[in-house]
Amino acid sequence: MKKRVRAEINTMALMLLVALLLSPVACKKEEPQSERIPAQAYNPYSTESVLGEVKQKLEKNPDDVDALFHL
Repeated sequence: MKKRVRAEINTMALMLLVALLLSPVACKKEEPQSERIPAQAYNPYSTESVLGEVKQKLEKNPDDVDALFHL
């Protein structure tokens, strides 16, 4: 019986030690919103990006039927 109680105490002590060691990692501070630089969103379906790509293809090859169709 004493071995069982001692094993339970050792298990609890180990769990407490792990929790204490991991707590600084879990409590990491977030940087303030003002310091974050927002990334510019990329929309692959934007008409501006598609139109620009089609115009570039047509500049390279004016006879490109596929590019003319998409224009």
